[in-house]
Amino acid sequence: VEMLQANQGAWATNKVAYYLTQLIRVSNVGPVVEQMKANGISTQRMNASEMGLDTPSQTTFDLGYFALFGMARLECLLGDYQASLAVLAPIDVTSEHERYHKVFSCHTNLYYHMGFAYLMVRRYKDAIRSFSNVIAFIYRMQKSGALQHVPGGDQGQKSNDRMCALMAILIAMTPGVKVDDMVLNIVKEKYGERISQLESGNFNSTRELYENLFQKACPKFIVRVVDLRDRKSVV
Repeated sequence: VEMLQANQGAWATNKVAYYLTQLIRVSNVGPVVEQMKANGISTQRMNASEMGLDTPSQTTFDLGYFALFGMARLECLLGDYQASLAVLAPIDVTSEHERYHKVFSCHTNLYYHMGFAYLMVRRYKDAIRSFSNVIAFIYRMQKSGALQHVPGGDQGQKSNDRMCALMAILIAMTPGVKVDDMVLNIVKEKYGERISQLESGNFNSTRELYENLFQKACPKFIVRVVDLRDRKSVV
């Protein structure tokens, strides 16, 4: 606590973005991941030192790899959704053999923020696919009892609730899009009445319902603020 009080600017947006960018650059994570894809090697089974990959060390690679997800999340919270999705370009987010699967909170946060970014750029099918992936995953963990033993399981459940609310919006907005039956049942169990209300009226009459669901489920956005004290000269 004392350290945080003595360094109150440590989590300033510009500083966080700078360090994430530097970790990504120094680790050379983008080219390394592309090299591994070309050789048919998954990031889950990689060993930088044994494979002679062009990265300073395994630890440096891991820092850069997970910095990608941190940067994608940051861009999403800042409202730059195209940039958020672009950061994830080196990662095969559809693969079950990516390294992020080893970290539960990274997995759930990735799909939540990625799905939200897709929603905001009107790529509704991709948003549905992203949210459905984790909603089904967490449901299976709940049924098996594994969720309560996973670090970050409580936070994962909160993210799951928010994704279900966003799915309710998407289901109402895209009635012709196919949704996995299990996911559809999970979402309707929580928000079935609201989905029916949204589907029964036009946007103007249901706007407040959309807004309530959105406010419940959207991330806590960051407002980029420039501290004039950080400038060398102020006009």
